[in-house]
Amino acid sequence: MGVLEPFIQWGFAGFAFILIGVIVWLVRNLLSVLERVAEVVERNTQVIGQLARDSQQTRESVERLKDALLQRPCLIKEPENDSR
Repeated sequence: MGVLEPFIQWGFAGFAFILIGVIVWLVRNLLSVLERVAEVVERNTQVIGQLARDSQQTRESVERLKDALLQRPCLIKEPENDSR
């Protein structure tokens, strides 16, 4: 076993070096994905804010319309009561 021992040690060292390279590659990809996720979250936050402003404006418009409609006279006649 004495003859193969240096080759085995070099094999493990090479495999460890390859694994470190794979880990570095994965970490770089993970950081890239996290940057893109942060951009998406920022855009989504802006869109949600815009939707909140739009829904507030819509609610205010509906309330103004309701108030305007309540100020108008009712055009529906009440049915006559038949006493049978």
